[in-house]
Amino acid sequence: MAKKMEVVKGRTEKLSYEDLEKAAHGLSEQNEMLRNQISQMNNINLFKRLDYLFKVVELGGSFSVDFVDACANEIKSMITIPENVGAADSCE
Repeated sequence: MAKKMEVVKGRTEKLSYEDLEKAAHGLSEQNEMLRNQISQMNNINLFKRLDYLFKVVELGGSFSVDFVDACANEIKSMITIPENVGAADSCE
């Protein structure tokens, strides 16, 4: 990707400003790509978790009442839009 300091006969040559700029740009692009991948993975995890929560509620007889209630409450909190977010959107 980026050139490292090259060793020539025991000496080191420093990277030029342009080389450092290219390396920084490449790392910035890689960072953005990795952030996007993390975001996608978090969304997949969120929906998978919702699937499992709904399955627990659906098969409620197999679990304790407290656990089913906790899962139902978590579902409610995950799919309910907070009031302050809706107010901020309507102000714009």
